Amino acid sequence: MNAAQALRDPVIRHLPMALHTPSMQILLQRHLFVEPGWRIRHCQIERIKYKREKNCLVCYRLRVEHPGECRMELLVSCRFYEAGGSRERHLKALRAPLPETGITHALLHLPAVDCVAWIFPNDRKLFALPMLSDAGMLADVIVPRIIPPQSGWRIGRVHVERMHYLPEHSCCVRAEICRAHRQHGEHREVWYGKTYHDRQGQHAMQAMEQLWHGIARREGRLSVPRPVAYLAEFHMLWQTEVAGRPLLDLLHEKETFDMRMRHVGETLAALHHSALRLDAPPDVPSNIEQLRETQTLLQRLSPAGGRRLTPLVERLIAMHPGLPPAAIATLHGDLHLKNLLADGSRISLIDLDDVHLGDPLDDLGGLIASLLYLPVLDRLSTGRAEHAIRRILAAYQRATARPLDTTALRWHVSTMLITQRIKRGITRLKADRLALLPLLFALAESSAPGGPRPGWLPDAPSGASDTSPAVTEEARHD
Repeated sequence: MNAAQALRDPVIRHLPMALHTPSMQILLQRHLFVEPGWRIRHCQIERIKYKREKNCLVCYRLRVEHPGECRMELLVSCRFYEAGGSRERHLKALRAPLPETGITHALLHLPAVDCVAWIFPNDRKLFALPMLSDAGMLADVIVPRIIPPQSGWRIGRVHVERMHYLPEHSCCVRAEICRAHRQHGEHREVWYGKTYHDRQGQHAMQAMEQLWHGIARREGRLSVPRPVAYLAEFHMLWQTEVAGRPLLDLLHEKETFDMRMRHVGETLAALHHSALRLDAPPDVPSNIEQLRETQTLLQRLSPAGGRRLTPLVERLIAMHPGLPPAAIATLHGDLHLKNLLADGSRISLIDLDDVHLGDPLDDLGGLIASLLYLPVLDRLSTGRAEHAIRRILAAYQRATARPLDTTALRWHVSTMLITQRIKRGITRLKADRLALLPLLFALAESSAPGGPRPGWLPDAPSGASDTSPAVTEEARHD
């Protein structure tokens, strides 16, 4: 399957132009700026969220400059609709308060391509984003709600940096806050703030507070950010900074590789053993529902790809009733190497928005799928990825003192390769990722139960079947 197949949508007529950045650069140049003289020098796609035959959201990162004055970056989120569908959406968007966006309009209607565009910090769903991204408003409005004036602290300089932005979903910033006290002197600290389109942050706050005060963290077996405050009126969560770098950036540090993979397994075991009481858990679709959804998406995008994937999906669904009953554990919910920070020998879990109760093999399967994906991206060798997985499984097994059923584990890994890696390739419409789908099909097939034992599983003990306890040796490279 090639990327051109993703461009044919009978409803979203202008999808090809939406994905053609030179054309969008010309169009945005005509309509974006309030002040004359500004020019778009570069346009690239930051993120895509595509629902076939419904709509497509594309976030563009623009590098703009004014001759002889300054340069800056802009984020423009464009929603492409069915023919004639943008007019009503634009009128609805005009009814919401529009923030100041400086040199550009805050909102654009581009009827020629059935599009409405929101210019950062204007966002269709994140009403508190202008406040979160403005240092002055943080100092004047947000921080005093967290550190009240009667505490004796005076808020000084606040520096804010955008870290991660998912249009219409969430935005995370890093805020450096300087404050002073007559008795305690000056104090500097770093917080991370995140605003959401819904009350997901409230759920995350509840989970983080319990993890922070839990036995595993107090005993040093689990490291998570300290929750600071949840401001319900702004759908905004604040937490302290955690030291470390994402494990994804440290995979080639050979001296510490084995140690860190071992600590990942131990950290995950500590999380899974943490008992939480969650009032409003997130609505998590079942694995079967997500398999069906991915199958449908792929069939619409590429009939040939759908025919390739359907037999595996049907086999996984048929196998599901025969798997051992699932254990219930506290899950991270979005476990991959960007959400694991390493600081020396310590591994910290971040991005705890999706913490919920469920089958621990969902977390393990997702983490293993993310590691198996790295060789597909040429980010890591297959042997090294498999070695990392064996290290993690060995440490996890030792920490939990509970055997892992390899058939069930393989089922979850294959399922997560489909519902996470393949599905994201479909919905994000990146040409390079779409080209990798055949490799992911093969990887999901080889990981599923019933075939040869994959290299990422530790060696089974003599005479054991593929459903015997999975983790019995640390790694083949020992």
